[in-house]
Amino acid sequence: MLSLTSISDTDAFTHLSLGREIIKTLGFPLTEQFNHTSLDKPFGYPEWLFGVIIYSVYLILGSAGVVIFKAGVITFTYFILFKDSELQTMSSQAEFLTGSDKSDPYKNCRGLIYQARYLIAVIFLFLIAIFARGRFVERPEILSNLFLVFTIFSLNQFFYNGRRYIYFIPLVFILWANTHPSIIIGLYPFIAFIIGGAIQSFFNKYEHQQWNRLKIITLILFASILCTLINPYTYNILFAPKGLAANIWRYEVVELAPANWEAYKPLYIFIGIIFVSFIFNLRQSIINIILILPFVAISTSAIRFIPLIGIIGAPIVVRNISNLKFQISNFKLLLLKIFVSIYIVILTIATLANIGPFKNYENTFGISINASSLPEGALEYLHKNNIQGRIFNTFHFGGYITFK
Repeated sequence: MLSLTSISDTDAFTHLSLGREIIKTLGFPLTEQFNHTSLDKPFGYPEWLFGVIIYSVYLILGSAGVVIFKAGVITFTYFILFKDSELQTMSSQAEFLTGSDKSDPYKNCRGLIYQARYLIAVIFLFLIAIFARGRFVERPEILSNLFLVFTIFSLNQFFYNGRRYIYFIPLVFILWANTHPSIIIGLYPFIAFIIGGAIQSFFNKYEHQQWNRLKIITLILFASILCTLINPYTYNILFAPKGLAANIWRYEVVELAPANWEAYKPLYIFIGIIFVSFIFNLRQSIINIILILPFVAISTSAIRFIPLIGIIGAPIVVRNISNLKFQISNFKLLLLKIFVSIYIVILTIATLANIGPFKNYENTFGISINASSLPEGALEYLHKNNIQGRIFNTFHFGGYITFK
């Protein structure tokens, strides 16, 4: 529901235009096609696969299809986040379900505690979704977020439970390398698991089994690095973010400005919550502490990266808090379910209606193109009066003008 918003992000039309160009020519143009100051420069579009996908969807289903595709990707991302939030290791599951400690006063309400933990995950992830909603846009970053979340989920499942989703990661990296030049951040979770996992294994009675899994994780890392090279720009795709960070002009772009304390207090409060939550789960926190540190730096470095700390940190917070032992009755669980239901309904209505702190006028509920935030009237005037030739326009409207 939160991601079913009309297309208003002007970059979406840049991707639609470039995807149309690639499909029309059945290949890449030799030179830049649309940016007037760069028409003599080589054509470069590392997100080409996203452009092809999104324009193909538009050809078949129109603007409604593009919005539904976006909503589907985001919903799947949060589904994986939910599954990652409820992660239990096989050893802890066995202990939890059988009550290996016969003096444990909680063993009779374990099923209820499991349900309560799911509801805690819903509460946190739904709040994260609301505040990440500003980036629920038709850009390739929605796919890169999905790929990143799947990578971390797969590593968790393999290291702790031996489940083999990890073998899909190299294939995911091929898609990622042709979808968004942020793939370098996908390699970091491997490093966190290899270093943190080695440290944790010294304190774990299953260390021999986990050492073997770390060897396989290392092999998958090298296979994934090789798979990133399967793209039109080969190894250059790994260094694209560095080039962006080095450009001083990025400070002139609003979404690339640093997230300061004065304007983004909730970001820093959430970072504080993440680190405080580690107190409740010190035994399995080493990997997560190493994992979270670079994303803290990234999310505070630019406004557009703020949602990253949410999708990386929320499952960690939920797992840490869920590690607490507590008693719960059927009646308390029922009250919690009622609270969560009311919480979701009220926050969804408030968000879609742009009430109070949930205001975001750029994200309007719908499955069409939001013409009110685009120069549609100006373009209609030019067309009606047959006005031809070059026109001066602000850069961010260029994609929409090109698309029209």
